[in-house]
Amino acid sequence: VGEAYFSDPLVYPKSTIRLGQALFTSMRDLNENAEKLDVPTLVLHGGADTIVPPQSTAPLGELPTVERRLLPNLRHEILNEPEGPALVQDIIDWIDARI
Repeated sequence: VGEAYFSDPLVYPKSTIRLGQALFTSMRDLNENAEKLDVPTLVLHGGADTIVPPQSTAPLGELPTVERRLLPNLRHEILNEPEGPALVQDIIDWIDARI
């Protein structure tokens, strides 16, 4: 998976300060306003994620409109794992059940 990922010409493995600032601002805004989330939301998180700790999404799972699924053996890019195609189908099924 790693070799395929890094050989993809669309992968750009660097970031910018502006992107980092936008991410941190978004995280702060979410933390300050999470209780206002009033639409059904699916949160998927790899339990073996070494980039974003799995416990970071735990508070979202406590919100009434959020369904959080911790995927024990998956890492950060869950859709690039071998289970990815099945997860895409799970996401489609979740959305279909709500529309």
